[in-house]
Amino acid sequence: MYKNWIDELKEDYYEEYGKDIDNLIKDVKNNQPDELLERIKNVGLKDFRYSSDHHEWHLEFEDGSYFSFVVYDI
Repeated sequence: MYKNWIDELKEDYYEEYGKDIDNLIKDVKNNQPDELLERIKNVGLKDFRYSSDHHEWHLEFEDGSYFSFVVYDI
């Protein structure tokens, strides 16, 4: 079975950190430019969390940089 890099990322992240990344990837695809997915792929995602109070994702990348974005329901 062929796996794309997003499927591999989901599996690897769950195996390494025990965190499900499905909702993050869905919200990135629906709310952010494709460049953010490319950054996740190329730089690597170290950690992430979701603030339900503010509907906001906070991402930390392997290079030490951070990125946050709000999820807008359309």
